[in-house]
Amino acid sequence: MPDFEMQSIIDTSLEVVRRSHVTANYNPSISVTGSRILSGSLFTHLVDALFQILENAVIYGDRVNPIDSMTGSVEGDVTEIVISNRVPPEKADRQALEGLTLELKERLREKAGPAVQRESGTGFYKLAKLLHVDLSHASPEIRIEVENRGLDVVLFNVCLRLRSVE
Repeated sequence: MPDFEMQSIIDTSLEVVRRSHVTANYNPSISVTGSRILSGSLFTHLVDALFQILENAVIYGDRVNPIDSMTGSVEGDVTEIVISNRVPPEKADRQALEGLTLELKERLREKAGPAVQRESGTGFYKLAKLLHVDLSHASPEIRIEVENRGLDVVLFNVCLRLRSVE
């Protein structure tokens, strides 16, 4: 795979989800800041990782526009991609979302091995394998947060951060 820019990984990930969920309706705002050519060896693994996150947004997010935004940034040796998805009003219980956030973070801490041999329906065990094995050389970090924007708008933000990915 040839080397690529951040915009390519975002566009490809969204296209894979569109082809997998043809009835889903979403039009996220997309923003990319900074520029650096990223190693082609990361491309497939990043598409897989972002697919897991985006697919969860489509399946569990708001039906009207589940993927609110995708932002990519490159600063120094750090590459960061943030996906924000809208939580349906009926699932916007802050306490329940905080509990889900803790559970997902725990799943992502598990090393590959047994974690990949079971599945929860969310793909987070597969995401853990991608982070701990396939992308481990890029020192991946993941951050999951709940953001309350008021007026029944709650966002579930997942940030994937990689270092030294050239």
